[in-house]
Amino acid sequence: MFTQQISLNELGLDSEKVKTIINYCRDEDSDEVILISKNGMYHENFTNTNKPIALNSLTKVFAGTAIGLLLDDGFIPSLHKPISTFFSNLINTEMGEITLWHILTHTSGIHTDGHDNELSAAPNIAEYVLDLPITDTPGTVS
Repeated sequence: MFTQQISLNELGLDSEKVKTIINYCRDEDSDEVILISKNGMYHENFTNTNKPIALNSLTKVFAGTAIGLLLDDGFIPSLHKPISTFFSNLINTEMGEITLWHILTHTSGIHTDGHDNELSAAPNIAEYVLDLPITDTPGTVS
C-alpha cells in the first residue's frame, strides 16, 4: 500500500533532530535520498533527479525487515522452512532445501562471487539466482 507523504511534524519524531539530519544532507551536497517511515512517510530527494538509486547492501535491511514483519504477522511460519515451501517448482531440488535463514545469513551455498553486475542487469533476478550453482552445503559457509 502506498503511503502519502507527511510533514516532519506528523512523523511523531523529534523534528529538530530530523531537521539537523536533513540540513546536514543539504550542506554536504548529498547525492542521496532520505526516507523516514513512522505514522506515514517523509521523503526528500537531494539528488536533483528522479532516476532510481542503487541501494546495494541497504536492500538487505529492507528485505530483513519485510521478512520479520511477515513472520510476526504469521505469513511465514519459520525462517527454517525450505524455500520450496514458498516456491513449489523447487520441491525435490537442491536449491529447494535452502532456507530463508540461509539466505538472510548469506549461508545459502549459492555461488555468487563476481555476479553483482550480472545480477543487476538480469531481466528476471529470481531466475538468474535459481540458475546459479550451489557450491557449498547450505548453512556451512558464509
